[in-house]
Amino acid sequence: MIEKENLRQGVLMGIFLSLAIGIIISRALKPTLNSVIFILSVAMLPGFFIISLLYMLRISREKMREISDAKKFDWGIEINLKKMQILHSKYSSMLQTAGILAIGSFFTMIYLAKDFPMWRIGHQIFFPISTAFFIFFLHLAFRWWFAMRSDYPYLQYEKSRK
Repeated sequence: MIEKENLRQGVLMGIFLSLAIGIIISRALKPTLNSVIFILSVAMLPGFFIISLLYMLRISREKMREISDAKKFDWGIEINLKKMQILHSKYSSMLQTAGILAIGSFFTMIYLAKDFPMWRIGHQIFFPISTAFFIFFLHLAFRWWFAMRSDYPYLQYEKSRK
């Protein structure tokens, strides 16, 4: 399983890298304040997605460690499997909630971006906030998906009868 710190550091590195590129572009073009805010806010997105895709690629190539079922779980006790199902349901609900909130933040970004050339102070404040919320909720969804992924083989396990 991927460590949480590596994912967090990677996403933050991607966002900071994108912001650095956005600052360089803003300095080179010398746009207005509205354009600078728009460029910096939109520049956060590629870094997040690039780093997330790199982690997805790494996970797809990574082989799961082989641990025997006897070492991980005592399958004779039904309580362990029940706890796993409860955790799976909890992560599933949190993943759905994070997805819904990310979609809401994305639509807020679109709604605010449509007035771009004539932005006022509210647009300048809420567009970066909605972009940060969008990235934050997607990050949470990825983390919870990784947590669910690590327990998925045990949820598919069927006890064989001897």
